[in-house]
Amino acid sequence: MSLETLQTYASVSRVFECVCTELSDKSVQEIKMPPTHLDQRRTAQQFFRIKNFPRVTGAIDGTHIAIKAPGVDEALYFNQKRYHSLSTSNLFVMRME
Repeated sequence: MSLETLQTYASVSRVFECVCTELSDKSVQEIKMPPTHLDQRRTAQQFFRIKNFPRVTGAIDGTHIAIKAPGVDEALYFNQKRYHSLSTSNLFVMRME
């Protein structure tokens, strides 16, 4: 493996670690699981009724929205599929009301 390849892996590893740490820190503040076992069961039953997903209490999904190449920091918007995009992440939860 070349030195350049190793440096790329090291950079990706550092970025991945930073992203995971940030998500973990945010999850404590932003993601609230159903507090009781009964609430968890009710939430899972709702997901099952709506989408046929067993034992699910929440879901995370994401997508890329294609954009024109920006004039500034273009490389930040170039994704692994080789086009410019904005990345979105979505969290889905059932409301217990």
